[in-house]
Amino acid sequence: MIESKPSSKDRDESDAFIDAELARQREQALVMWPMERQVLTSLGLVDGMRILDIGCGPGTITARIAALCPNSPVVGLEPGPSLARLAERELEPCPHARVHRGSLCSNQLEAASFDFAYARFVLQHTADPEVQLAGALCLLRPGGTLVAVDADDGLFAIYPEPPELAEAIRLSQALQHARGGDRRIGRKLPALLEQAGFGEVELKATALTSSDLGRSTFARLAVSFRLNRLLEKHGDTVRPLADAVERFLAQNQWYGMVCILGVRGVRP
Repeated sequence: MIESKPSSKDRDESDAFIDAELARQREQALVMWPMERQVLTSLGLVDGMRILDIGCGPGTITARIAALCPNSPVVGLEPGPSLARLAERELEPCPHARVHRGSLCSNQLEAASFDFAYARFVLQHTADPEVQLAGALCLLRPGGTLVAVDADDGLFAIYPEPPELAEAIRLSQALQHARGGDRRIGRKLPALLEQAGFGEVELKATALTSSDLGRSTFARLAVSFRLNRLLEKHGDTVRPLADAVERFLAQNQWYGMVCILGVRGVRP
């Protein structure tokens, strides 16, 4: 799936893996930003709002939001110290944007102080999305908007699909589940927002295909990060599997599709 960012849970991983993942994130942001910008503005983002970027990671998207909304105070919320430092550097050219070190469950931000909050591929990494959404609700003013964008492995497909790829997807889902995440959270987002107390819940879906991006870019962004995570965790035991998947993607004609889900909710 075209998503995810290194989280505070990843700090025990190798520097080489983190560097590769950050490079992937920057490429992903470049590819996806035109679509994201359209989704955000269609779901209520307006210049002049006070904006919170939840789990901002290295600040790549936070900086783009700040450029899109030059009259908005923009805050990137990030619990990981290393990522927060990267975000601070990324946002140095943006005087109206800053990084706040903390999470939705532990921060020093003022309650009911934001007009718009964005959770981009964040909730799939949490074991308690209900608690996280309750934290987001508290930070929004009455009438404030949350947009949560996330993935769903049930809406990802490559055809023809070799058995090695199916196994790699299964293993990556299991790995994320073991870390407290959910690779199928996308379909659950509308219900989760309603349960957290949001109103006016609205769902949008956007598809990206290998025809849109080109096969090599699609494979790099949608598949390779899975293989890298498996190799980082399991080492040589999954090397034959990863190599078989990479050979298939490089040598065969195939088509891929991923559907990104965006959900909007409003604090009553």
